[in-house]
Amino acid sequence: VTLTSYSISKYKVTRAQIVLYSEANHLPKPDTGPDIPKAFKLITWELSPPSSPTGVTWNQAQGYCKWLGKLTGKPFALPTEAQWEYAARDRGRFILFATDNGKQELNRNVPTGAFTKKLSKPWHGMHISIPSPVGLFPPSPLGLYGMTNGQYEWVRDWFSADYYSHSKNSVDPTGPRTGTEKVVRGGGSLYLSTTINRYHRSTKRSESTFRCVL
Repeated sequence: VTLTSYSISKYKVTRAQIVLYSEANHLPKPDTGPDIPKAFKLITWELSPPSSPTGVTWNQAQGYCKWLGKLTGKPFALPTEAQWEYAARDRGRFILFATDNGKQELNRNVPTGAFTKKLSKPWHGMHISIPSPVGLFPPSPLGLYGMTNGQYEWVRDWFSADYYSHSKNSVDPTGPRTGTEKVVRGGGSLYLSTTINRYHRSTKRSESTFRCVL
């Protein structure tokens, strides 16, 4: 596919930024919905440091990017799936991991479970692992942080398992016109967080993070 020029945020949106957005627009802090355990809500709002990326629903993510557009007069939005993948793959090259060298080197450019455990916080006798603050590990060659490690990221597209077969030779593809779930990319588990894996979630679930494009 062909993409016209765009810019993408080097970091995922953090908890502090979401709090600012919520307060500025007189919105309640995003919760995790009735189908998500209370522990996830604690991870998002009570245990995570302000500099960590935070999970929100798809509508909250898109709302934040549009708010940036309203403040600046510029066309901010969630990235399309094609935009996200093109950036993660360092301008479309076949790179499996969006790290500084295309590889996963534990505790140098991606965290291990032991590293994540060090960030855990006590809660009712348990230790809850929390997201790492942004910028702890080296960026990709394009200067992007956390596209391989960390939580999944929302993109703009509705999910369709065979959409790639319909988007060949298209310009700025935006996904199917309708759907029931949105695409999420990236991820947190070391063996799945590649630049090419695709996942999908209900727009009401709020474990996924995001970044905006211009």
